[in-house]
Amino acid sequence: MFIYEITNGLDTFQIQREELDGIYYMKLMDLFNIAKDTNKSALVTGYYYQGDEKVSDSQEISLADMQALPQDYLKPFIEKLQTLLK
Repeated sequence: MFIYEITNGLDTFQIQREELDGIYYMKLMDLFNIAKDTNKSALVTGYYYQGDEKVSDSQEISLADMQALPQDYLKPFIEKLQTLLK
């Protein structure tokens, strides 16, 4: 999981296909709400590759769907990130 401010859209990223199958984005407030268990899910939008074909995709995901760090790490991380953004 990476946090990055997108200014020109996901199509500007050149992903390494050996490393990633796709890339998605989520609004930062949605991440905060999922991490704090205020919301159970959030919309992510992006694309993935199926063979050589780039497939656009949007879906609702929960914290369990993300291959993220454990909740006991994520919550303090989110709190620190919110402090930095103030």
